[in-house]
Amino acid sequence: PDQETGDETTARADVGQTDTGADRGDSGQPLDVDRVPGPGPGPDDAAVDGPSEGEDRGDRVESMEPGQDESSIGLRVNVLGNFTIAGHNVGDRAKPWKYTKTPELILYLLLHPGGASQDLLMEQLFPEQPLNRPRLNQLVSDARTKALGVDEHGEYHLPHASPSDPFYKLTTSVSFDLRDFAHHCARARKAESPQVQAREWQAALELVTGRPFSVPHDGFGWAMPEIEATTVKVEEAAVALADLAMELGDHHLAVWATKKGLLTGTGYYELLVKRGRAALLLEDPEEIVRAFADLQMSLDHTGAPEEGMPDLAGHPDLADVYNDLSDGGRGRDRTT
Repeated sequence: PDQETGDETTARADVGQTDTGADRGDSGQPLDVDRVPGPGPGPDDAAVDGPSEGEDRGDRVESMEPGQDESSIGLRVNVLGNFTIAGHNVGDRAKPWKYTKTPELILYLLLHPGGASQDLLMEQLFPEQPLNRPRLNQLVSDARTKALGVDEHGEYHLPHASPSDPFYKLTTSVSFDLRDFAHHCARARKAESPQVQAREWQAALELVTGRPFSVPHDGFGWAMPEIEATTVKVEEAAVALADLAMELGDHHLAVWATKKGLLTGTGYYELLVKRGRAALLLEDPEEIVRAFADLQMSLDHTGAPEEGMPDLAGHPDLADVYNDLSDGGRGRDRTT
């Protein structure tokens, strides 16, 4: 029986596959949001992924041009907020795939673009469980045919593995907001013009719609380092844009940048300070009220008292912003 659903479904065994006790076969490094790694070396194991019933073999599409924005091509996966695949929220009840582990498989392959062997996928997705290739075959088939499907040429976004290339890899027709985020951040760092830098930082943060990697259920333990790193990268991008916007005198953009950074939900201290200062410089009474409310909420979530002045003795700059916001900025020396 299928362990995900309990259905009495007989899994297809991979065509020509032999279990030789191969190595883990991790052919790709985890995706760093500051760079986009290329394919890794081929493995020694001999796993072969044959077509399930009703499937045809699909060839890999051509690679994306360097620097091209992936959002303009193919199927879209988003993780900088709710986890969505081709517009379907992973947490929704109505979705085309069958198994709860299917999105996790897709995410693993996106974060390891060099590909992964069967053994590695079983180890990462089903830790402390015995190797079960038929179960993994069901999962891969579900991802290939139900969740991802085919591109405009009728070729699978998740091609079949073969003896010459026995790794599961997604084609570049699957676009990924985190990879777009990486491209924009890289261009912002390389740009010499402050205006170009601001435009690229803004493009990166426009992709952020909520807490990164918001997933509706347990699992994804293997992804925690990437989730934590992405949270930091989003906050760093927000700080960079806020500072740049303040230098350019664009206080509206500075406020917007800090709001985007605070979507990570960590209540990052530096962003809270910049959020308050940008609101004060904007001199918009409504924005000052909102900034003060956001600051209070963040402090409450970190264990600060809900009533009265929180204990900010160790954070004098945050205390100053708190006091200035609490009186609507009226007592603030605008020349400082």
